[in-house]
Amino acid sequence: MSRVNTTAILELIRRRGPISRAEIARQLRLSGSTVTRLTAELIEAGLVVQEATPGVSSGGRPPILLSFNQRAAALIAVDVGGSSTTVVLADLDGHTLTRRTLPSCQPGGHAITPQEVVALVQEAASHASALGLPVRGVAIGVPSITRHQEGVVVLAPALGWKEVPLGALVREATQLPTFVENDVNLAALGEYTAGAGRGVAALVAVLVGTGIGAGIVIDGRLYRGVHDAAGEIGYLLVGRESLHHTYPGFGHLERLAGGHGIAEEARAALAARHGPLPPGWPRDLRQLTARDVFRLADRDPVAAAIVERATDYLAIAVANIAALLNPQRIVLGGGVILGNPHLIGAIRDRLAGRIPDLPEIVRAELGDEAVLVGAVALARERTSGYAFVQTLEHSARA
Repeated sequence: MSRVNTTAILELIRRRGPISRAEIARQLRLSGSTVTRLTAELIEAGLVVQEATPGVSSGGRPPILLSFNQRAAALIAVDVGGSSTTVVLADLDGHTLTRRTLPSCQPGGHAITPQEVVALVQEAASHASALGLPVRGVAIGVPSITRHQEGVVVLAPALGWKEVPLGALVREATQLPTFVENDVNLAALGEYTAGAGRGVAALVAVLVGTGIGAGIVIDGRLYRGVHDAAGEIGYLLVGRESLHHTYPGFGHLERLAGGHGIAEEARAALAARHGPLPPGWPRDLRQLTARDVFRLADRDPVAAAIVERATDYLAIAVANIAALLNPQRIVLGGGVILGNPHLIGAIRDRLAGRIPDLPEIVRAELGDEAVLVGAVALARERTSGYAFVQTLEHSARA
């Protein structure tokens, strides 16, 4: 019980500080003596500091205010993306201390290896050591279903990884608590913590990029499903025609409304035409991207039809999510959405009056930073007890 109370006090100070001991006792319904004893331990451990300026008096002596010491330790967050990998060393409040980004795929097709990710984490840990900060934990986002309890990357086609025990590799090399999570789940947690999902009890973040995925956060916790595959909405079956095919790579919804699928559909439509390509399209259709399709949608009938259909299917997916989970807010992000902000209004318009309780549908706020913000939040949450115990043990030895 003491450990639980200490963690609750520490989180309250982090979120609401500077705050007095009396206010902590009132909000957590703890006795004054318990709060005094546990905050003294936190101060001794370096996790909490007393403010030099007292608070405002309500009739007696001005209260001493307590603040969270964000530099008591550091966190390492990693976003292993299909195109680039970013490693951030952050303080306990998520402020970046060091940052490094490098391509995930080199010329010639060489993709980043698990061993290279381990080396990047070790490098960040060395930076923390140089700053005099103990590392509290590591969280890594990957474009794959993960067995998060084991830290295993099940299948990341963009990286050529299959059944990679990434968590164990990092833990063995660094002796640090390490958590491996699907990148869309971390993006959802990031938006919930510090982005478009602040202040809601339940949200679903839908990212539409090369593929389509969703992350589900309920009461501050990720919902992963029985086999960690919740949110794989790129595989939604969108009609009877979905039942006549198998989808070993991209799912049916992704083939209709994801960036890869939109580009593929445009290539097929243009290749079937007779005569020269209409103005505006790349001469080499292999270079065509979803961005080209959206750019030409207001003046080319092929592009316009593809965008209209993709928007219809995205609206259907959002409606199905809303009807099944009834979240307060659905956050839309990813390259396709953020590059075409009119899509959100178009999806809202299509759903007006179609379902009984339409949630708020909003644009993601964190962009490419969402995975890293979520990774910091996950590492901080999952290591709160570890950090407290290890810091106290270190203080006792000192």
